[in-house]
Amino acid sequence: MKALDRSGVIRQSVSVFLHGLAGLLPIIGLIPAVSAVIRGIRIRRAYTEPNPADHYRKWGMALGCLCILLNLCAVVITVMNLLAVATRDSWMPSE
Repeated sequence: MKALDRSGVIRQSVSVFLHGLAGLLPIIGLIPAVSAVIRGIRIRRAYTEPNPADHYRKWGMALGCLCILLNLCAVVITVMNLLAVATRDSWMPSE
């Protein structure tokens, strides 16, 4: 990542926030969520001066982490349900 000036870091921080918001979309939001977390870390490392939009970066990263966690929980629940269905004798409940 190239060196950022003050306006560049503000734009990048707001971009991280928007990626974090987009990450709240189910399934397809996983890509922007991962992007928000990675870009937020890169901004923190690249810009050493006080970031005037740091709260946007932090919220974007928090939303990204939340989305990753929610998608992980959805995958675990889906796999558990599929395993439960696979261990039954039939797909239809017996009466």
